[in-house]
Amino acid sequence: MNRAIRNSLLFSLLLGLSHIVAGQTTSDYRPKEDVVYLENGWIIKGTITSHTAENITIESREGNTFVFPTADVREVAQEAKPRRYRDVWFRSKGYYSATNIGVLIGNEWGYTSGTFLFQQSHGYRFNDYLSTGLGAGISTFSSGVYIPLFAEIRGDLAKTQVRPFYHAQAGYAFATRPNDEWTDWNGGSVTTTNPGGYMWALSTGIRIGTRSRVSWVFETGYYVSRSETTTVWETSRSTNTQRITARRVFVSTGIMF
Repeated sequence: MNRAIRNSLLFSLLLGLSHIVAGQTTSDYRPKEDVVYLENGWIIKGTITSHTAENITIESREGNTFVFPTADVREVAQEAKPRRYRDVWFRSKGYYSATNIGVLIGNEWGYTSGTFLFQQSHGYRFNDYLSTGLGAGISTFSSGVYIPLFAEIRGDLAKTQVRPFYHAQAGYAFATRPNDEWTDWNGGSVTTTNPGGYMWALSTGIRIGTRSRVSWVFETGYYVSRSETTTVWETSRSTNTQRITARRVFVSTGIMF
């Protein structure tokens, strides 16, 4: 058996095994829903929000809330959602991780420019509407490259398959080159110091659910970063301090789980 045929068979075998494993994984992690069977023959599918000795409350797929006396309920079960119903999965509570990459758009030196933005955050989701976390990233401006460390608060605005959300951040952006030195045209030494400064951002966007634990994120908002640069000319023994506030609109995309 020549090498090409052997490699082709090996590839086909590995591909087949991966499909089997993927299919098994998909089946195991298909989202489930509560099903209430009533004595009158009705079947309500959704999420049970309350179950007491007297009543049972269920929120349907469409977002309607029903309350039934327990005496009218024949059976309560939990079943996998059918394939004809678009299975999307959002974590309502627990750990989350978000990664975004985008562009900061603003006016610099009289013209519009776009610079790079990257962020990653981790935190805890208390419910669908409130999460808090910590994050870090990279942001670039004409004054330099910064590494922001921030705290954030975020949450969904509706419990739908495509979920609008809010997002707020605040922290400190550290300059990657806090100290720099060069020689001016007179041969004198020039030193600049830029430790960074405070930053904050407000944004909104949408999350698109998938059948896995990952959701796609599209976001737009307003980003502000402040810095202070001090320049010292050795020849003239003069010092200049410049406070810079960069205000940018940003658009980004990423994933969250």
